Amino acid sequence: MSAIKKIVKKLIPKQLLNNIRPVYHGIKANYNAKKFHNPAKNINIIAITGTKGKTTTTVFTGRLLNLIGHKTGYITTGIINLDGHQEYLNLHKMTTLDSYNIQKYLRKMVDNNCEYVILEMSSQGLQQNRHQGLGQFNSGLFLNIFPEHIEYHGSFENYLNSKALLFRNIKPGGIAVLNGQSEYSKTIVSTIPAKLKQTLQISFPQPNKQIIIEKNHTMEKSFTYFGKSYRTNLITDFDINNLFFAIQIIAKTLTKNTKEETQLKLKLSKLSSKLKPVSGRMEWVVKNGLTIFKKSHISSPKRKISILVDYAHEPESMKQLLQTIQSWTPDYFNNIIHIVSCDGAGRDDWKKPILATISQKYANISILTTDNYDKNDNPKKILELLEQDLDQKPTSLDTINI
Repeated sequence: MSAIKKIVKKLIPKQLLNNIRPVYHGIKANYNAKKFHNPAKNINIIAITGTKGKTTTTVFTGRLLNLIGHKTGYITTGIINLDGHQEYLNLHKMTTLDSYNIQKYLRKMVDNNCEYVILEMSSQGLQQNRHQGLGQFNSGLFLNIFPEHIEYHGSFENYLNSKALLFRNIKPGGIAVLNGQSEYSKTIVSTIPAKLKQTLQISFPQPNKQIIIEKNHTMEKSFTYFGKSYRTNLITDFDINNLFFAIQIIAKTLTKNTKEETQLKLKLSKLSSKLKPVSGRMEWVVKNGLTIFKKSHISSPKRKISILVDYAHEPESMKQLLQTIQSWTPDYFNNIIHIVSCDGAGRDDWKKPILATISQKYANISILTTDNYDKNDNPKKILELLEQDLDQKPTSLDTINI
C-alpha cells in the first residue's frame, strides 16, 4: 500500500494533491469515527497547538488533570497515555495521528473511563482534516508560532491559517486560551466566525506578567504565582511557561467563576512539584553520574560526564536550550558537546544552516549528523546544508564518513 501511495504522489501534481488531501482525510476520518462507534461523543477534548512546547504542555495538562482526579489520556508527538496512568512512546512518528489510530486510541480511552483527552494538534493534521470525526473541541490552546513547515504550507500565512483551524472547531460556549505575548493570537481570533466567537470564553494570559521565574543556585526552576513561591523539577524557563499554560487551560475548562479559577490555579501550582520533565524534552540520560577513567595529559584522569537529550528542532528553541546549558557553566560543566541532527526529505531546509551556526556559537564542540532521512535522500547534501554558514575560523571542521 505504501508503495502505491508513493507512485500516486509522484503522478499527481503537488498543488492538486494538496487540494485532494483534506477531502480524502476528512472522508476517511468520518468513516473511522463510525468504525469505532464515535468515541469522541463520550469524552471531553482539549486541543493544543503551537510551534514550540506542544508536547510538553499537552503532557503537563494531562498529568495535572490526573493528579486532581480527572482521568485523562493524551496523544502527543512523543508520548501516548490511554488510561490516565501508563505512558507509552509514540512510535507512529506523527504528531496528529492518522484518523484510524486517533479513533482507535480514543475508543480505548473511553473504554478505560477517561473523562478527558488532550490532543497535540499539528498544522498539517489540521489542514488535512485528520481531526474530522472528533466532533467539536471543548477547549483550545494556542502557545506560539514561528516559521516552520514552510515547504509544506507554501507560506507563513498559510501555516498560521492552518493553526487557526483549531479554534473554528471549538464547540459553542467552549474555551479558547491564546498566548497573550504572541502578536498572532488576535489574528487567530479574528478568523473565528462571529456567531461562534460571541459564545466562546476567550482569554489571553501572559506568563511574563503573571508569573516570576526565580533566580536560584540550582538547575531546577522555581516560580512565583499569586505571591507564592513554588519549586519544580523543571530546568528551563520555557518549561515553566509550558506549565503556566497547562494550568491556564485546566482552570478555564474546569471552573465557572474567578474565585474557583484562582483556587484551582493555586492548587495546580502546588502540584507542579510532582511533575517531571517530559521524556525527550530536556531529559537527563546521565546527570553527573557517569565517571570515565582514562589517562590524559591535559587534566585529572577522573572526568564526570552528563548527557542531556532534547527535541529542539526549531532555531529559537535550540538557542534557548543551549543558552540554558551555557548558564550552568562553569558551576556544573566545563565544556558543552552538542550533537546536531535534522530531518531529510527536503523538510525545512532553510533552518539547517541556522541550527548548525547556533550550535557553533554556544557549544565548545558541535557534532553534525543526519536523522530521519529515507533512501531517496543524500546524507552528504544534508550535511552540506548544515555546514553551509559555519564560521570555520574559531573551530576545526572535521568530517567522518561511516
